[in-house]
Amino acid sequence: MQFGLFYGAVSLAFSAAYAFAFLRRAPSTTRTAVKALSVAFLAVVVLVEDGPWLLAAALAFCAVGDALLARGTEADLQRGIGAFLIGHLVYIVLFLFAGGGLGLNWLAIVAQLAVVGAAVVLTRRLYPSLGAMRLPVLVYIGVIVVMTLLAIGLPPVLWIAALGAICFLASDAILSFELFAWPKDAPQRRWSDRAVWGLYYAAQLLITLAFLDRPT
Repeated sequence: MQFGLFYGAVSLAFSAAYAFAFLRRAPSTTRTAVKALSVAFLAVVVLVEDGPWLLAAALAFCAVGDALLARGTEADLQRGIGAFLIGHLVYIVLFLFAGGGLGLNWLAIVAQLAVVGAAVVLTRRLYPSLGAMRLPVLVYIGVIVVMTLLAIGLPPVLWIAALGAICFLASDAILSFELFAWPKDAPQRRWSDRAVWGLYYAAQLLITLAFLDRPT
């Protein structure tokens, strides 16, 4: 547990450093490293605490995606989406093994219907702006929606993983508007970058905590 707490604190430190010192800087090796290490150290926490290897793998792929997106080029954007796509597919397998699926109570069913409705609205808003990225973005939306639905259907003991998945979906929704829809001078950009990072890191942290705290 001592090592887990230590590496968790390192992860939080890197996340705070990225949010308040590096997020709005120009791309650089240091900025890329700080961003990627925030989630990479969560994967280390999972490993030292003997958590599910699928969780560590999902976090590792997301850390690679973070590094690629931080570089800021068009080619790295596509590779980053691919890395996150793999990460979400690994999360899907993890959630299926943990009992995720369709909700068995009215609250889960309502939440899942709300996620589907939000995804439809998001897709319709983004579709005209996607251009050459249309296919990969649509595939990505489909995969993250499935991941979120399965998380909502997890057993009650893993409820914070469902909250994490919803935070992930919200973060990616804002990011998609940043990347593809909003003009460069959109007023939303004054707050959206920190919202994206805060929701994203919270998502990874909540999912990690859910599976590390799960009774054996």
